[in-house]
Amino acid sequence: MEEQQFNSIKKNILENLRIFISNESNFMWEQFVDYSNICGESAWKYLSEILPKEKCCLFFNQIECRKAYLFKNGRDLCDVIGETYNCEVYVTDCQGTYIICFNHEMVLTGCGRAKKWIDEKINENLC
Repeated sequence: MEEQQFNSIKKNILENLRIFISNESNFMWEQFVDYSNICGESAWKYLSEILPKEKCCLFFNQIECRKAYLFKNGRDLCDVIGETYNCEVYVTDCQGTYIICFNHEMVLTGCGRAKKWIDEKINENLC
């Protein structure tokens, strides 16, 4: 993804979710205010089920990697996340209406629109 497009997404995340992403950002999930969690080593696999069937953007802690990657859907994204290890991964849409993180503590955390998706997944698993 082009740097200018990613900067626009970061701006949208700030405006919509009040989460600031700078080049020195580390553990951005600590800024999440209104969020839901699913814990577990394989919690990231829920992304392919809960993400809308639309483009999504993958990025990492900016202090470690300042690039972002665009995917056509959550399924393709999960193929890549499955190959990562022990790092924070963040997923959002181009409008910055949600952000989801799977962190090194093995917690899938979502805020914005993603809070509802995670809550629904939690309720689904309780039944």
